[in-house]
Amino acid sequence: MNEIEIKILEIDVEETIDKLTSLGAEKIFDGEVCAFFYDTLDRRLASQNRILRLRVLGDKVELVLKEKLESDDDVKARLETELYVSDLETAKTLLGKLGYSLVGLSTKHRISYKLPDVKFEIDQLAGIPAYLEIEANNPNMLRKYVLMLGFTMRQTRPWSTEDVLKYYSKPQKQ
Repeated sequence: MNEIEIKILEIDVEETIDKLTSLGAEKIFDGEVCAFFYDTLDRRLASQNRILRLRVLGDKVELVLKEKLESDDDVKARLETELYVSDLETAKTLLGKLGYSLVGLSTKHRISYKLPDVKFEIDQLAGIPAYLEIEANNPNMLRKYVLMLGFTMRQTRPWSTEDVLKYYSKPQKQ
């Protein structure tokens, strides 16, 4: 599945939630998210613009491989191969046996909303202002919802969470 998304930094959380609910978006998650990032010792995945992430969202555990796709400069596009696993510790053990090591850890509070063709994630990391991530099937859909929420494309960033952390000078735990 293709992941096409943007981030909008330093949002007003309550105002954004009000706008999302006025659009008819359904709240689908509110809780802590913990992500474990894996790579080989020689950082083979990073050198190939790939990210291997094991993530816990509430009672769900997902394993995802993200691969960079060519895209417009104003959106982030990646091919995601994703599967859900039933046991976090077994998944960690399996990744280790396959030669992957933990290279990063990220925790945040997330509030998720959904419409049929778009997802909205309000993320809050310690010491960093809240930001909104919008993910849609195509760049035009992203742009549509940026405007519908009262933002402009100039306010958006085609960034990963790591980019947000770098911007605010908060490196991920290694």
